[in-house]
Amino acid sequence: MHALAIVPIWRRLAGGLPFAIAAALAVTWAFHTLVRSGRWPVTLGAGLRFGVLCWVAGLPATIFVNAIRLAAAPAPRPEWVDPASFLVAALTGAAVFGALGRHRRTALTGGLAIGVLLAMGGGVVPVVNSHRAAGLWAGLLVIEACGGMLLTLGYRRLVAPGTAHAHVAHRSAPDQEHAVLQAL
Repeated sequence: MHALAIVPIWRRLAGGLPFAIAAALAVTWAFHTLVRSGRWPVTLGAGLRFGVLCWVAGLPATIFVNAIRLAAAPAPRPEWVDPASFLVAALTGAAVFGALGRHRRTALTGGLAIGVLLAMGGGVVPVVNSHRAAGLWAGLLVIEACGGMLLTLGYRRLVAPGTAHAHVAHRSAPDQEHAVLQAL
Protein backbone atom coordinates (compact mmCIF):
# COMPACT_ATOMS: atom_id res chain seq x y z
CA MET A 1 0.00 0.00 0.00
CA HIS A 2 2.84 2.37 0.87
CA ALA A 3 4.36 1.80 -2.56
CA LEU A 4 1.12 2.82 -4.24
CA ALA A 5 0.15 5.76 -2.04
CA ILE A 6 3.47 7.32 -1.00
CA VAL A 7 6.70 6.01 -2.54
CA PRO A 8 7.92 2.54 -3.53
CA ILE A 9 9.73 0.76 -0.71
CA TRP A 10 10.19 -2.66 -2.33
CA ARG A 11 13.92 -2.79 -1.49
CA ARG A 12 13.09 -2.54 2.21
CA LEU A 13 10.26 -5.08 2.16
CA ALA A 14 12.25 -7.95 3.70
CA GLY A 15 13.28 -5.76 6.65
CA GLY A 16 9.62 -5.25 7.53
CA LEU A 17 8.73 -8.94 7.63
CA PRO A 18 9.61 -9.47 11.33
CA PHE A 19 7.32 -6.56 12.23
CA ALA A 20 4.53 -7.96 10.05
CA ILE A 21 4.91 -11.37 11.66
CA ALA A 22 4.75 -9.88 15.17
CA ALA A 23 1.59 -7.94 14.27
CA ALA A 24 0.05 -11.03 12.63
CA LEU A 25 0.69 -13.14 15.72
CA ALA A 26 -0.93 -10.58 18.02
CA VAL A 27 -3.96 -10.13 15.76
CA THR A 28 -4.34 -13.89 15.28
CA TRP A 29 -4.28 -14.41 19.04
CA ALA A 30 -7.01 -11.79 19.46
CA PHE A 31 -9.10 -13.45 16.73
CA HIS A 32 -8.62 -16.90 18.32
CA THR A 33 -9.58 -15.60 21.75
CA LEU A 34 -12.68 -13.94 20.33
CA VAL A 35 -13.72 -17.13 18.53
CA ARG A 36 -13.06 -19.20 21.65
CA SER A 37 -15.34 -16.89 23.62
CA GLY A 38 -18.19 -18.47 21.67
CA ARG A 39 -19.43 -15.07 20.60
CA TRP A 40 -17.74 -14.80 17.19
CA PRO A 41 -18.49 -17.01 14.19
CA VAL A 42 -15.79 -18.27 11.86
CA THR A 43 -17.27 -16.92 8.62
CA LEU A 44 -15.89 -14.69 5.90
CA GLY A 45 -18.35 -11.96 6.87
CA ALA A 46 -17.18 -12.13 10.48
CA GLY A 47 -13.57 -12.06 9.29
CA LEU A 48 -14.30 -8.95 7.26
CA ARG A 49 -15.91 -7.32 10.32
CA PHE A 50 -12.94 -8.34 12.49
CA GLY A 51 -10.50 -6.67 10.09
CA VAL A 52 -12.62 -3.52 9.90
CA LEU A 53 -12.89 -3.44 13.70
CA CYS A 54 -9.08 -3.63 13.95
CA TRP A 55 -8.87 -0.53 11.75
CA VAL A 56 -11.67 1.21 13.66
CA ALA A 57 -9.96 0.46 16.98
CA GLY A 58 -6.92 2.37 15.70
CA LEU A 59 -9.05 5.37 14.78
CA PRO A 60 -8.99 7.17 18.17
CA ALA A 61 -5.16 6.98 18.27
CA THR A 62 -5.00 8.33 14.71
CA ILE A 63 -7.30 11.23 15.56
CA PHE A 64 -5.37 11.93 18.77
CA VAL A 65 -1.91 12.07 17.15
CA ASN A 66 -3.05 14.06 14.14
CA ALA A 67 -4.92 16.56 16.33
CA ILE A 68 -1.77 17.07 18.42
CA ARG A 69 0.25 17.37 15.21
CA LEU A 70 -2.04 20.16 13.99
CA ALA A 71 -2.12 21.89 17.39
CA ALA A 72 1.68 21.85 17.71
CA ALA A 73 2.42 22.96 14.13
CA PRO A 74 4.79 24.28 13.00
CA ALA A 75 6.76 22.86 15.96
CA PRO A 76 7.29 19.11 16.12
CA ARG A 77 4.81 17.18 18.23
CA PRO A 78 5.82 16.52 21.84
CA GLU A 79 7.75 13.30 22.57
CA TRP A 80 5.01 11.90 24.82
CA VAL A 81 2.49 11.74 21.97
CA ASP A 82 3.66 8.50 20.35
CA PRO A 83 3.72 6.43 23.57
CA ALA A 84 0.35 7.91 24.50
CA SER A 85 -1.03 6.90 21.08
CA PHE A 86 -0.06 3.27 21.70
CA LEU A 87 -1.87 3.42 25.03
CA VAL A 88 -4.96 4.93 23.37
CA ALA A 89 -4.86 2.19 20.71
CA ALA A 90 -4.48 -0.57 23.30
CA LEU A 91 -7.31 0.78 25.46
CA THR A 92 -9.58 1.13 22.45
CA GLY A 93 -8.75 -2.40 21.28
CA ALA A 94 -9.46 -3.70 24.78
CA ALA A 95 -12.79 -1.89 24.88
CA VAL A 96 -13.90 -3.03 21.41
CA PHE A 97 -12.88 -6.67 21.64
CA GLY A 98 -13.64 -6.99 25.34
CA ALA A 99 -17.20 -5.86 24.65
CA LEU A 100 -17.53 -8.34 21.79
CA GLY A 101 -16.11 -11.32 23.67
CA ARG A 102 -17.47 -10.27 27.06
CA HIS A 103 -14.38 -11.58 28.78
CA ARG A 104 -11.18 -10.12 30.20
CA ARG A 105 -9.09 -12.35 27.96
CA THR A 106 -10.67 -10.97 24.78
CA ALA A 107 -10.12 -7.46 26.14
CA LEU A 108 -6.46 -8.23 26.90
CA THR A 109 -5.72 -9.82 23.54
CA GLY A 110 -7.69 -7.18 21.65
CA GLY A 111 -5.82 -4.37 23.38
CA LEU A 112 -2.49 -6.07 22.78
CA ALA A 113 -3.33 -6.71 19.12
CA ILE A 114 -4.26 -3.12 18.33
CA GLY A 115 -1.29 -1.70 20.26
CA VAL A 116 1.11 -4.09 18.52
CA LEU A 117 -0.52 -3.50 15.13
CA LEU A 118 0.03 0.24 15.52
CA ALA A 119 3.58 -0.15 16.88
CA MET A 120 4.72 -2.67 14.27
CA GLY A 121 3.27 -0.48 11.53
CA GLY A 122 5.54 2.36 12.57
CA GLY A 123 2.95 4.33 14.53
CA VAL A 124 0.02 6.44 13.50
CA VAL A 125 -0.20 7.50 9.85
CA PRO A 126 0.17 11.30 9.64
CA VAL A 127 -3.01 11.76 7.60
CA VAL A 128 -2.87 15.56 7.95
CA ASN A 129 0.47 15.74 6.13
CA SER A 130 -0.76 14.98 2.62
CA HIS A 131 -3.45 13.42 0.47
CA ARG A 132 -1.10 10.51 -0.16
CA ALA A 133 -0.76 9.82 3.55
CA ALA A 134 -4.54 9.95 3.88
CA GLY A 135 -4.77 7.53 0.94
CA LEU A 136 -2.35 5.18 2.67
CA TRP A 137 -4.46 5.30 5.82
CA ALA A 138 -7.66 4.58 3.87
CA GLY A 139 -5.89 1.74 2.08
CA LEU A 140 -5.11 0.16 5.43
CA LEU A 141 -8.85 -0.28 5.95
CA VAL A 142 -9.01 -2.42 2.81
CA ILE A 143 -5.88 -4.37 3.79
CA GLU A 144 -7.14 -5.04 7.32
CA ALA A 145 -10.60 -6.05 6.08
CA CYS A 146 -9.09 -8.47 3.57
CA GLY A 147 -6.65 -9.65 6.23
CA GLY A 148 -9.57 -10.49 8.50
CA MET A 149 -11.10 -12.64 5.78
CA LEU A 150 -7.77 -14.38 5.09
CA LEU A 151 -7.36 -14.96 8.82
CA THR A 152 -10.79 -16.59 8.88
CA LEU A 153 -9.93 -18.86 5.97
CA GLY A 154 -6.67 -19.92 7.60
CA TYR A 155 -8.34 -20.39 10.95
CA ARG A 156 -11.09 -22.55 9.48
CA ARG A 157 -8.57 -24.67 7.63
CA LEU A 158 -5.81 -25.00 10.23
CA VAL A 159 -7.29 -24.47 13.69
CA ALA A 160 -10.95 -25.38 13.53
CA PRO A 161 -11.79 -27.43 10.43
CA GLY A 162 -15.53 -27.67 9.95
CA THR A 163 -16.29 -24.80 12.35
CA ALA A 164 -18.37 -22.83 9.85
CA HIS A 165 -20.40 -25.90 8.92
CA ALA A 166 -21.00 -26.75 12.58
CA HIS A 167 -22.46 -23.29 13.16
CA VAL A 168 -24.82 -23.72 10.22
CA ALA A 169 -25.86 -27.34 10.88
CA HIS A 170 -27.66 -26.62 14.16
CA ARG A 171 -29.87 -23.83 12.82
CA SER A 172 -33.31 -23.74 11.28
CA ALA A 173 -33.64 -23.27 7.51
CA PRO A 174 -34.08 -19.44 7.64
CA ASP A 175 -31.11 -19.20 10.03
CA GLN A 176 -29.03 -21.40 7.71
CA GLU A 177 -29.78 -19.11 4.77
CA HIS A 178 -28.75 -16.09 6.86
CA ALA A 179 -25.54 -17.87 7.93
CA VAL A 180 -24.68 -18.73 4.33
CA LEU A 181 -25.20 -15.10 3.30
CA GLN A 182 -22.97 -13.99 6.19
CA ALA A 183 -20.23 -16.37 5.03
CA LEU A 184 -20.21 -14.72 1.65
